[in-house]
Amino acid sequence: MSSTTFSVRQAKLQDLQAILEIEAQSFPGFEESPEVFAERLQVFVEGFLVGYLGDKLMGYVCSELWNWNEGDDLARFAVGHSPAALHNINGKMLYISSIAIASSQQGKGLGLTLLLSFLENILNLKPDLHSVLLFVGEHWIAARSLYQKIGFSVVAEIPAGEWNNGLVQLGKGLVMKLNRVDINPEKFRKLIVK
Repeated sequence: MSSTTFSVRQAKLQDLQAILEIEAQSFPGFEESPEVFAERLQVFVEGFLVGYLGDKLMGYVCSELWNWNEGDDLARFAVGHSPAALHNINGKMLYISSIAIASSQQGKGLGLTLLLSFLENILNLKPDLHSVLLFVGEHWIAARSLYQKIGFSVVAEIPAGEWNNGLVQLGKGLVMKLNRVDINPEKFRKLIVK
């Protein structure tokens, strides 16, 4: 990381354009729409954080609270799903619906820092969560490696084309889960220092 400080705060509506630019860089061809991101801000702003390097937005992470069990319908993980339709304020499972870092800053540890700050923040806000879910494409090796390093494991697979608007070449989608008992902020801080 550079000597400029990386800081994290709750997202605001005025961050939306920068978020959409990072989304387009990170997921070209199947990025979420501006409407979906605006809905995420409206539905669960507490679960939507942005990361700044100095005064420039360099990443974001957003989430929804769900009630979901392994074996339930996997269609809810599809790109473009409605956060309002699935979010349950009393949900005990946190679904990280998107996380991305500006392409110019990838590989510098900002994704790990943002994700770990987010998890620590959300667990303080919602201490009764029992697990965290996220979704990753099978070919997103760097992202999968990061999630596994933290303790996420694959709990479900979605066939190619069913999660990403028919883009079969992107491969299968993987649902990954981290149980609450495996979330250790002290261990996470050590990962950032390495």
